[in-house]
Amino acid sequence: SWIYVDTCFPTEHFDFAEDSENTVFTSSSFSDVVGWVSTRIYDETESLEAAQGWCPAVLDVNGDGTITEWTEPDEAIDLTKDRRIEFGCYSISVSATDGSVWCGGGGSRNRGNYLVRLDRGEDPPASCVAEMYVPPEGVIGPGHLEVGSDGVVWAAWRGSDHMTSFDRGICEVTNGPSAVDGKHCSRGWTVYSGPGPYFDMTSHGTDLLYLPAVDKFNTLGLGNNVPVAGAINSGSLVAVLPESNEWITFRVPYPMGYFSRALHGRIDDEATGWKGRALWSAFSPYALWHVEGGKGTKSKLVKFQVRPHPLAP
Repeated sequence: SWIYVDTCFPTEHFDFAEDSENTVFTSSSFSDVVGWVSTRIYDETESLEAAQGWCPAVLDVNGDGTITEWTEPDEAIDLTKDRRIEFGCYSISVSATDGSVWCGGGGSRNRGNYLVRLDRGEDPPASCVAEMYVPPEGVIGPGHLEVGSDGVVWAAWRGSDHMTSFDRGICEVTNGPSAVDGKHCSRGWTVYSGPGPYFDMTSHGTDLLYLPAVDKFNTLGLGNNVPVAGAINSGSLVAVLPESNEWITFRVPYPMGYFSRALHGRIDDEATGWKGRALWSAFSPYALWHVEGGKGTKSKLVKFQVRPHPLAP
């Protein structure tokens, strides 16, 4: 059965946390908030008010560890006060290592070219603390992201066709006056240029990398926590192997017009090796009649499996 949950915040994409509440977090590109629903609380109480909550994005600019008085995005920066920021949360992911919520890309104005981390604290929304991280120069968003099982954040930047990893764990500073512009942890970033060509005289790639997935459990056989993204202008998925800086392309030859929308790894039977695990991709272009097959063509799921070697049974 279906249950409609009336939320006090807009919703878009979602991600389930690995917590005791079975919490589902939702993104929204234009509202500057992140919301969530505790499915456990709702199942037990049937109270929508008790089950849901939300956070704005307010930077701890003065570095006192709490959020009190803040300036708004259109006001001048005051280093004695905290600061609320605009942020796009088209793509959302929850870290299993510390429960933090990460947002990337989307929205209007200047919301697309940085990543935002949210810590809900003990009494949200009053206790919510945000952090902002701006990628290295030349990396152009919006940046869509997913957090690996090790807490490293992988983002696919669909403007410049870069894949980046960001390891907050090596940051010496995460808040305070030096963090207000988001450029305080440059050493946390690693940048991988996409495999496809670039448009002449621009920094924009032709692949147009879209929502990535981190293959946390090695469903493709490439290793744990390998990032994979849809290269939607080239009918493929692309994965980067961080240790070798090598890209692997999974081309879909039929139907022509393959357009990845989302990715999820699944293990059905670990005992059967590669046959029991796969990466699944939703396939849904906006204009299906332009896909090979013509009028009447429907959206599809595409299943990707990789043999450990060509003759593997």
